[in-house]
Amino acid sequence: MTTDTRTIHTLSVTAPGRPGHAPLTWGQRQVYRDMFRAADGRPYNDVGGALLPPGLDLDTVFDVLVELVRRHESLRTTFGPGPSGGGPVQRVAASGTLHVEVVDLPDLPRDALFSLVMREDQRLMGTRFNLDSELLLRPVVFRHRGTPSGVSLAVPKIVADLSGLRLLVADLVALAEAARDGRAAPAPPVGRQPFDQALFEQSSEGRRVGRSSLRRIRKELEAFPADLFTASAEPMPQRYWRGGITSRALPLAVGALAARHRTSTTVVLLAAAVAVLGHTAGRPDVGLQLISRNRHDLLQRDVVSTVVQNVPATFRVGGSGFSELVRTTWSAAMRAYRGARFDLADMAEAVREVERSRGEAIDLDCYFNDTRADQAPRPEAVRASAERIREAQADTEFQWEEHVEHDALSVFVEVFDQPTHPELMRLCLYVDTARVAPGLARRMLLAVERLLVEAVERDLSPAEVAALAAVEPREDDRHEAEYSGTVPRRGSWRTGGTE
Repeated sequence: MTTDTRTIHTLSVTAPGRPGHAPLTWGQRQVYRDMFRAADGRPYNDVGGALLPPGLDLDTVFDVLVELVRRHESLRTTFGPGPSGGGPVQRVAASGTLHVEVVDLPDLPRDALFSLVMREDQRLMGTRFNLDSELLLRPVVFRHRGTPSGVSLAVPKIVADLSGLRLLVADLVALAEAARDGRAAPAPPVGRQPFDQALFEQSSEGRRVGRSSLRRIRKELEAFPADLFTASAEPMPQRYWRGGITSRALPLAVGALAARHRTSTTVVLLAAAVAVLGHTAGRPDVGLQLISRNRHDLLQRDVVSTVVQNVPATFRVGGSGFSELVRTTWSAAMRAYRGARFDLADMAEAVREVERSRGEAIDLDCYFNDTRADQAPRPEAVRASAERIREAQADTEFQWEEHVEHDALSVFVEVFDQPTHPELMRLCLYVDTARVAPGLARRMLLAVERLLVEAVERDLSPAEVAALAAVEPREDDRHEAEYSGTVPRRGSWRTGGTE
């Protein structure tokens, strides 16, 4: 793509602002912390996009983007120091300038065009926003054969989590369809805006919600294992490695098992992941932080904002057959999600109190996140035979996706959709190589798939689960081949969310 295919347009936006300022919401505070603790100053964004309905001209698309910013306060919210240099606060601006890039795509086959769009999305992930002074949205409009055909939107994670970004993209499409049809714009989504949510959390009712969550969290922390994998080796030169398998067997297996056990595919994936983590580490219990979407509140369900929070959960692994593992995993996850709305400062104090009481540090840097939009079993998975699922396993591919020098995690299990191939699932493991060698991480991912495929055929006993899930380290685990490039990701690990 050459430089003369891109133009930049400046649009003015005016909308009702807010007087004064508000503190950050609990979800915003977590992202604000992660921006510096995990991202280490790197851009910390998410990107989403959609095809535009045919028949729109560029000026109409610009009008849609301006209306999008007017409708969602989070896109006009800035973040900066409070009065007298206090903690960060949010302010809602009444006006601003929106910079829109227009990219003319060459006349290429569909797959080649998609690759170009994915490359643009990856570039957008690296956008550096001025959080304290600009509109926090960066759109790219794609034109093909002179007609607007699609839009990608980049936002900082502090503006919208992955669910919020999906809501934003859906609203963009609804506005575009109304403009094409000559209809009035649909009513904006109803809910409590981040500014108001922050004030609610400071209210007596909000503090009551926070105290209730902290009581649950303290109980969870008292049972939470001190660590999962011990830091016992010299880290690799780029310390944090992410690898992933792309599998046709996984969505079939988890769908079949979810239907059989009458649960979600997320619970099935989580059960298999904790089994492999626990048996490989030689731990009877596994402690993970789950990423809770926190969208069950009607006032938060449809708001473009970031409301996800990390919440600790403890899973019993030792002595469990697969059916029991699924049941106990569901119970542990639901117990954790009920305590997923709290002030991060109160959570930190609870951790310190429990660590003092136990006389040991707790590793809370192990995570699980299912970022998929649809977690229900697919109909073809429910009907799939064990033989068909096993045959699909032969198509599984592994790739090293990313090496990072700085982060703040021990292990992280991530689940992703494949945007152009709904029959596939991507399962990733992101590890601190001082704790988990790259080769071990790769084989653990394959063990999760193997465990699930075997569980479709029969209800696995505790001994069978242990034999399939335990991955033994090898001498050559630290001699993995270099990764072949970054795989574009529409959602990133800390704000994807699961329920």
